[in-house]
Formats: sequence, structure tokens, C-alpha cells
Amino acid sequence: MNPVVFNGANAAQLTGVSLAEHDRKFYAFAAGANQTLTVTLQADINGRYPEVEVRDASLGRELLDLEPRENGRTSGQVQLRPGSSYLIRVHADSRQPVNYTVDLQRADGGAVLPPPVIGSQIVFDAGGRAQLSGSSLNDDDTRFYSFTAPADGVLDVQLLPGSNGRYAELELKDVATRFELLELEPHERPWQTSGRVRVVGGRSYAIKVESSFDHLPSDYTVNLALS
Repeated sequence: MNPVVFNGANAAQLTGVSLAEHDRKFYAFAAGANQTLTVTLQADINGRYPEVEVRDASLGRELLDLEPRENGRTSGQVQLRPGSSYLIRVHADSRQPVNYTVDLQRADGGAVLPPPVIGSQIVFDAGGRAQLSGSSLNDDDTRFYSFTAPADGVLDVQLLPGSNGRYAELELKDVATRFELLELEPHERPWQTSGRVRVVGGRSYAIKVESSFDHLPSDYTVNLALS
């Protein structure tokens, strides 16, 4: 167990190497006041991020789980309680090693910033429409997008085939609850290339797009319509 040492500015940085998913590094610290802890992950020179979990060791409860490859989140915040101990776990997200850098910042008070930006922000036009396009090299090459619903309504999602006739896979989640609202996997279910979900005004949503295949690329186009 490695102690987290905060400097006079209430900042700390965790660095090291995790060789694989099961090569886990642990850090611990105790909170001396009501504070907000901001956790920010940095990519290594290969563009890889670690996965990080923050737990309240006193309660045995998970407070934050950052999995950039799965949900696009590279930062987050938790509330600290005076007298409580906290545990941070860092590891690679696959069999590939990662040189990790995790920045920690404590701030007095309990104010929490807005949800972190996940991937590219989706910009809808005046008619409530938007289009996502790009390419994914394989099922580990994930693209993330996010938006905040301007009002209660319905989001229609349509996934189009790429130039090679292959479809990508798409997943849509509620950022706050992490609840999966829609999953389109045309390679597994050919009839499922579109879907509709209800959105709530002021809530943030994340869309993940990736190739359906281990070693084959997919270019994709996703049509979105809010109503």
C-alpha cells in the first residue's frame, strides 16, 4: 500500500507502470476535512489510460470508477468526509501495459462541478438533428460522444453501414446513473440498426461507437434526432 502525499496546494500525483489488468497498484490517504477530491487521468505516450477506482475504506463503498475505454470518463469527483480513509486502485485496462499518471486535487467545501465532458460534444442543429461519423479500427478502438438534453423528449438513433457494408456497434448511457439505455449490435442482431430512448432535460448522455470486429475496421455514420 502506497501513501498518497498531498503538497501544500492540496495536490498529488500518482505515477507508475501497470503491466496488465491484474497488476494493480494501491494508494491510501485519510481526509482531515470536508473536501472535494478531483481525479484526472492522463494518457501515456501510447495513448493508453489506466482504470482507476476510489473507495471509502471506512464504509467499504465504491465512490468513483473511471474506465476510459468503456465509458470515456477520464476525470471525476468524490466528496471526502473528515476522519474517513480512502483507497485508490490503479491498473491497466487490458493485457497491454500502461505508464499511468493520475492527478489528484483536494478543495475545501462540498461543491461539485458539472459532470465531466465525455469525448466529443454533440451539437444539434435548430431542428434537433446531428450526425456522427468516423472510423474505428477494431473493437478496442472506441469513439465517445456526449450531450446534455435541453428538455424532456425523445432521441431517435439510426446507425448506417460503412463503405465496406459493415456496421459498427453503438451504446448509449445515462452519464449520472451509468444505466445503459440503448445498445445496437447489427453484427449480432442484423435487424437492430436503430432505436429510440427518452431523455430528460438537464441530464447528460454518452454515446460509445466501435467496430464490431476484433481486427477489422468499420467506418460509421450515426444519425440523431431530438424531438
